[in-house]
Amino acid sequence: MANAHNQNLNMSHSRSMGSSRTKGQMSMMVFALGVVFFIMLGIFLFTSNIKSKDTDYVNMYVHNLLLSTMRTSTGYGHPCISVSDTISCAYLTPNRLCGTEKCSDIVQRVTESIIERAIKPNYGYFIIVEPENWDIVGGERITMGDPDTESKRPHYVANEKILAYGSNLRIELIITTG
Repeated sequence: MANAHNQNLNMSHSRSMGSSRTKGQMSMMVFALGVVFFIMLGIFLFTSNIKSKDTDYVNMYVHNLLLSTMRTSTGYGHPCISVSDTISCAYLTPNRLCGTEKCSDIVQRVTESIIERAIKPNYGYFIIVEPENWDIVGGERITMGDPDTESKRPHYVANEKILAYGSNLRIELIITTG
């Protein structure tokens, strides 16, 4: 009788050992699948973030280039102290003189010089200066750089305004990469 009792204990013990092995194997499989899932998630998030960082970088580059250009001193006195002052003068009073040159001549030469020194070698640029609401009001535009840049893709755009007496001007810098 004692022998039968020991056999029953051994049988139940081996059954419980088998189920604990299965539980252990299941736990290891779930853990391994979790690790694989998080690795795949990390790879996906990392690779999707690379593209947005490049785009963010170029957008920031374009905006900073436009702001820096607008704030740069031209070396002339009033009314052509900075590039933005000279653009305003060139648009509102194109024949006004700054020193011995007309505002319109200075803005082309100085702005293009600044941009071409600062822009990356494989980038193209196009600058458009027009009055606010130009599409409704009309009027002349001042353009600099390569006009084909506007139609190339991908291109990045920065906009600024010059608040000038008589007309607010909208300045748009378009840069294309490669």
